[in-house]
Amino acid sequence: MENEKNKKQNSAVIVLHFTITE
Repeated sequence: MENEKNKKQNSAVIVLHFTITE
C-alpha cells in the first residue's frame, strides 16, 4: 500500500515539475 501511495506522489511531482519547466 505504501508503494501505491509513493507512485501517486511521484507522478504528481513529475507533473508539477513539467508544468513549472514548460
